[in-house]
Amino acid sequence: MQKAKMTEFLAYIEWAIDQLVFALPLGIFDQLPALARLLADDQGRYIFGGIVLVLLLILLWIVMWLGQRLLVGKPKAAVADKVTDSVATRRQAGAMASASVDDGSRFHFLRRADQSSISDDTAALMAIEQEMLAVRQLFADGHILQDVYIAETRRLYRKAKMLQNSLA
Repeated sequence: MQKAKMTEFLAYIEWAIDQLVFALPLGIFDQLPALARLLADDQGRYIFGGIVLVLLLILLWIVMWLGQRLLVGKPKAAVADKVTDSVATRRQAGAMASASVDDGSRFHFLRRADQSSISDDTAALMAIEQEMLAVRQLFADGHILQDVYIAETRRLYRKAKMLQNSLA
């Protein structure tokens, strides 16, 4: 039963390849003698069919990519803008949270030392922390891929490590 279905499927593939070869203009064999030699070989039809299939899949991928670019609109370069917007939003939320009165019924972060007594390097470390949180949120929301998330986190970690070493 399985062999019968498999031979039927292979016969359909051979028929499709033959129809594709018959659709080629005759003059193409004069211009591409390698194609004529390939099709003259017993297994050459399968190779030709595979090449055509790969080319069709590449064409389909290009069409889908163009459709996505046209329909979705925002290119990947907008991710950097999202990171900076998210960092600014988190800074504003942090300032509002420190200014608001806490009734003790909600979870809250401990407040840091007074902002005026913090050095420039420490302020830079805090900015890096906020940027890391923003990148993490973008990854959690699915706006950036895992490799972008890892690369950004490593870059920010190296930057913070350099600043921390300058503090010591």
